[in-house]
Amino acid sequence: MSGIIDIPSPRGLPFVGNGLQFLGSNAVARFGAAVRATPDGLVRLRFPKSVAPVPVIGCSSAEASRELFDDDRFPKFVAPPMAAAIRNGIFSTFTHDPVWAPTHREILPSLSGSQVIRDLPILHSVARELTDFVIGQGPRDGRVNMEEALTRAAFDAICQIALRTSYGTLYRQSDPEYFDLVRKGLDETMAEIRQVPLVWKLQVPRRRRQAARFALARKEVDAIIEHRRLLGPEAGIDDLLGRLLWEVDPETGQAMSEETIRDQVLSFSVLGQDTTKSLMTWALYHLSAHPEIQRQVQDEIDAITGGDQTRPLSATELSHLQVLDRVLTETLRITPPFRIVTRYAATEETLLGKYRVPQYSIIALLLEVTHRDPTSWPDPERFDPDRWLPERIASVVPGSYSPFGGGIRACIGQGFAHMEALTFLSTLLRAATFHLDGEYSVDVSSAHFSSSPAALKTLRVVRREPSTVAPAFRTEPAAGCPFPSTARQSTDDTPSTDDLPESFSAAEGALTVAYGSEGGTCHQIARRLAREAASMGLAVSVTPLDSIVEALPISGPLVIVSSSYNGAPPSNASRFLAHLKSGDAELSSMQVAVLGVGDPAWHLTYQAVPTEMDALLKQAGCTPIVERGAMDVSQDFSAEYLEWTANLWPTLGLSARTDGERVLSHSTLSVTRAHHASLDAIDEGVSNGYVASIRELMQTRSGTTGGRSTRHVEITLPEGVTYETGDHLIVHSYNHRLVVDRALEVLGIEAGAMIEITAEDSAGTWLPTGVPVDARFLFEGFIDFGQPMSGRQMPVLAQALTGAAAATVSALGALSSEDFDAQVFDRRLTLLDLLTELGKPAIPLEVALSLLSPLKRRRYSISSSPLDDPGVASITVGVVRGPALSGHGTFRGVASTYLAGVEAGQVVKVAVASSGGFQPPDDASVPIIMIGAGTGIAPFRGFAQHRAGQRAQGHVLGEALLLAGCRRSDEDRLYLDEWEAHERDGVVEVQWAFSREPVIGADGNPTGEISKAYVQDLVTGFRARIDELLSRGAIIYICGDASGMAAGVRASLGDDVVGDLRSRGQYLEDVWSSTFSHA
Repeated sequence: MSGIIDIPSPRGLPFVGNGLQFLGSNAVARFGAAVRATPDGLVRLRFPKSVAPVPVIGCSSAEASRELFDDDRFPKFVAPPMAAAIRNGIFSTFTHDPVWAPTHREILPSLSGSQVIRDLPILHSVARELTDFVIGQGPRDGRVNMEEALTRAAFDAICQIALRTSYGTLYRQSDPEYFDLVRKGLDETMAEIRQVPLVWKLQVPRRRRQAARFALARKEVDAIIEHRRLLGPEAGIDDLLGRLLWEVDPETGQAMSEETIRDQVLSFSVLGQDTTKSLMTWALYHLSAHPEIQRQVQDEIDAITGGDQTRPLSATELSHLQVLDRVLTETLRITPPFRIVTRYAATEETLLGKYRVPQYSIIALLLEVTHRDPTSWPDPERFDPDRWLPERIASVVPGSYSPFGGGIRACIGQGFAHMEALTFLSTLLRAATFHLDGEYSVDVSSAHFSSSPAALKTLRVVRREPSTVAPAFRTEPAAGCPFPSTARQSTDDTPSTDDLPESFSAAEGALTVAYGSEGGTCHQIARRLAREAASMGLAVSVTPLDSIVEALPISGPLVIVSSSYNGAPPSNASRFLAHLKSGDAELSSMQVAVLGVGDPAWHLTYQAVPTEMDALLKQAGCTPIVERGAMDVSQDFSAEYLEWTANLWPTLGLSARTDGERVLSHSTLSVTRAHHASLDAIDEGVSNGYVASIRELMQTRSGTTGGRSTRHVEITLPEGVTYETGDHLIVHSYNHRLVVDRALEVLGIEAGAMIEITAEDSAGTWLPTGVPVDARFLFEGFIDFGQPMSGRQMPVLAQALTGAAAATVSALGALSSEDFDAQVFDRRLTLLDLLTELGKPAIPLEVALSLLSPLKRRRYSISSSPLDDPGVASITVGVVRGPALSGHGTFRGVASTYLAGVEAGQVVKVAVASSGGFQPPDDASVPIIMIGAGTGIAPFRGFAQHRAGQRAQGHVLGEALLLAGCRRSDEDRLYLDEWEAHERDGVVEVQWAFSREPVIGADGNPTGEISKAYVQDLVTGFRARIDELLSRGAIIYICGDASGMAAGVRASLGDDVVGDLRSRGQYLEDVWSSTFSHA
């Protein structure tokens, strides 16, 4: 091949070549210096065949890095000593080995984002133990060997998570034998890798001791496996070992051999903790060396926790520790755990288009050189976490950052390592501050599998005083577990996920849900989508993306759910993506929707494959059903899922069932009594704001408000959280104490009972599964007891009953739709009501849970403007309380009752959400007409504040007319004093309609009659004024009850007029459906 040249080599010595220069303890540093000395960052070393029988090439450029991670050209090279020690472990097997691919497929789900989140309670427990040791039980002089402490904590964490085995290495007087064996075994393996093979072979006693260590370690592993086998799969232990023992490879259907299982357990014990230990040790060093950055990290943690030094952080809260996340990313750049990543040339190859690479050459990518290359990184030797600010990430040179390797052989546990580091460091740093113990010039040690600061033996630890900062939130909260908590539930006649076909069906018009999934999360989401579609009557099949390639184009709609795997497609989507890239796909007849799933921790490849698929599908002529969705699995992504599907289903002509018709089959649930509570998973997705003030808005000039109450609640928002005028505030509320007491009594659950819920399909339940939980806490925060029963639920309840109760419920289920509505639905008869009427018969708790609905979060229109105070958002809460239509006691609105009881300074779980364009015009001179009744005037208070702010800034205001409805002029003209002030200032004109106004006689006394006028009557009365404003481009804003007030306003204006105004963007609504009414 013309123009191909040899890679330059440093001058060597006769017979030994470069052996004396590049072997020994400091070989990596010398190797790096040799690479830096070459113009293209490539050097070839020459060794005697007894040392290296094939060429050894070092490289460092970003361009070469991109080439090396092509797994077909350059597969992973495994050092022989590591392969001999760990054998067929996931980290120590060549890619072409038949064992590797099925092992990879079986292990990945145990390290998926959803599984790591489920394991957070274990990580929190170990992190708390580590923190207590460091600040309380460690050396009394405040100096702690943090590398040693982190090594032990990381070992405990991986053993508990992967094997459900705890060794307690932090507090034991002597090291557990297994810990000592794997630790010394790893150190000796690394020493062998650095040693000249011949010299190592001569050290016979040392080699025998090494062999004996791994033999004893395997005996310990055998004992762990045997104990698990005795428990059997019915024990339901959901960890890596359980998956290896009881599951089969999804492609071959084969179970893993006993020997391979042993190798995986040993592999994770030996290597599974070293990477995280290295990352955390280096991060603490950098933070100690840069106290100003450590302070930023601590301030951010305090903003999330409110100064609480012990509360476990949820996955959502961890994902929003943005400064700490950048610290970890920069730590991985400047001091990567793996100093070298090794590949080999599968055939005769070239690098950089001109350098010859002989077949079987070993190529070493020197990451610490690549990551500090001045052609890729400005000021590369400086520790600068702000390199990873969102606006700067786009400038990162592709290939210049690969701390965990790349391609399909990238570190399989990098997501777990990232979450573990966030958990451990956030727990340590809110309780302690770390300082360098003297002056250090830190060299890198490779005595272990990963790098660590060689000279860093101790850090000085100073205990922190608790912060008093107000707690903050970063993202929209969700009750319960991340995805399952709010996923739509299927009805009792919906196919279970096990019934849905896992193969492609080309039935005319059928929906195909195709997934690309490595860790199982996308597969789980695809099955959820399919179940929902099936529940709405659509024929549907679920299948991997690669299985539809030959069938393209398909006739029915296609929904794609895919992740990126280190920038590459998942293994079961690679053929599909290649087909799209070939340009041969002509798909103009197809309708497609793409849902991307990923973790922003992978800064450079987040959503890369779904984005590419979406673009290629559009190029091939596909019609998008909806715009591509993007779900962040590092936090609660249920809101993103629900928002995307809320657009998807109506576009496909489908609508989800409501009014309690979603029934979770109780056969998939199991409830057991537990002994200890673990609320970590239950707190998943919770974010905190706090109440700044609360006041009653109802006037009392008439001496009574009839027991009615409307509260003005102000929420102080944390730094960095913003909102716009017209936005919504989402509030997660809790059931009232009396409601919970009644539920416990009717369902026969004793106070203080601990229960644990398990589900066959965790994606099919919104309940917190797999963790012990206090029954009262479950009833308070997860379950809506106010939903009426549906006809579809009656057979399920009847089966759980006996005698007359069963007959009564069966008879209700057999009623016609009209009669059922009259006897049950119109009365809002709930499960608790019906059981009460039946004499409170006992039913299994799993049946009761399957008949209840998830507690929904409540959206409130924000009644303030950031122009008035950008750090405070207020809401206007009408407290719903009255006799229950069922005749059973008092009905209490969950959210309004909860908010009526909060006090200043109290934490509330909130998030800001867009109102979808219901905002005042940017141009202050545009006239506006605002129409609302009751608390429906809330957003218009924000509009008025916004206009007042614009006026103060010198803007000329257009006319603003507010038509407001309430009951009585002396009772519930909400914010009356403010409206009067705004009228005096020329901000807005207000006209009121009173629906319960006493008529006053000529003598000045009430006549006993009531004048009834509604806001739609004002629309009729001011029609000429409204038409004149509309002719000048005015925008009408409607806020309130959709079926009452809003419908009345539309009727007053006329459907044709409203339709025309809508088409021109002059008619906007922010309305809701009333679920509680009294005559």
